[in-house]
Amino acid sequence: MAGSFLSIDLLGQQQIAQTLKQIYQRSEDLPPALSEVGEYLLDLHVQRFIDQTDPDGNTWAALQPATLANAKRPDRILRESGTLADTLTYQIGAQQLSFGTNLEYGAAHQFGRDEINLPPRPWLGLNDAQSQSVLDILAHYIES
Repeated sequence: MAGSFLSIDLLGQQQIAQTLKQIYQRSEDLPPALSEVGEYLLDLHVQRFIDQTDPDGNTWAALQPATLANAKRPDRILRESGTLADTLTYQIGAQQLSFGTNLEYGAAHQFGRDEINLPPRPWLGLNDAQSQSVLDILAHYIES
C-alpha cells in the first residue's frame, strides 16, 4: 500500500473490554478516592499557611506597617488567630470534591482588595506537581 496508513489490531479484545468495564465501575464509586484527595488538600494547605507561601512556593506579601503595629504575632501572615486555616474543609459528592473555607475574608486574602490596600496572598490552589499528585491518587484508586 502506498502512502500513509494506520493499522490497529485488537488482540485481547475481551480482556480490554473487561478492563474498561472495571475502570468504569470503579469510577462510579469515587467518594473513597475523593476523601483521600480531600485529606491531601488539607495537609497541603495547612502547610502552606505555616510556610506562608502561594501554590508555587512564592512568599506572601509582607504585612503592611499599620497591620504590624497592631499585630499580636507579627511573624505570622494570615495566621494571627489561625481561624482561616482552621476552617479549611472539604465536601464530597458522588463525583465531585469541593475544598476551601466558608469565611468570606478568605477570598479577600486570596485575591487582594485594592480599596483597603490588601495585597493578594494566594493560599488556595495547586501547582503542577500537586495537581499531578491528585491525579495519581485518583488513578491509583481506579486502577486498583
